[in-house]
Amino acid sequence: SGTLNGEPVPLAENVSASTLPGARLGLFSASLDGDLVYEPATVEPGGTPVWVDRGGREMGPVLAGVENARFPRVSPDGARLVFSALNHLYVMNLPAGTPRRLTTSDDGELMPTWAPDGQSIAYTTWISSGLNILIISSGAALNFDA
Repeated sequence: SGTLNGEPVPLAENVSASTLPGARLGLFSASLDGDLVYEPATVEPGGTPVWVDRGGREMGPVLAGVENARFPRVSPDGARLVFSALNHLYVMNLPAGTPRRLTTSDDGELMPTWAPDGQSIAYTTWISSGLNILIISSGAALNFDA
C-alpha cells in the first residue's frame, strides 16, 4: 500500500456537473494510470469531452462530431471509452476509434460505468416503470479493432 503526500495538483477546471435530485455529479472519469476524460462546463451539454493525461496535458479530441455525447467513462486500463449519445450506449477504442453502438434497446441508456476489472459495464435505463440499472458483459462486444 502506498502513502499519499504532497499538495493536490489541478488536472481539470470548469468540469460540468449533472444535477440530480439531492446530488451534483461531476461528469468525469479516470483510468487506473491517471488519464482523465471529462465534460467541460464551458460547452453546451453534449459537447466534446476532453481527454487529459495525469499531468493535465490534453491528449487530443475525443468524440469530435458525435452528437449529444454525455457521461464519458474511460475503461480501467485507459484503452476504451463508453458514453451515451442520443440516449444510447456507445463504446470506442482510445484515442481515436470509431464509436460503436453497444446495445440494440430502444430504451434511454444513460450514465454507464465500467466494472473495476473492465469486463462489464453497468448503466441506467428510463422506462415507464422508472429507473433501472442493467449490466452488460464487455467480452466479445468490446473486442473490436478501431
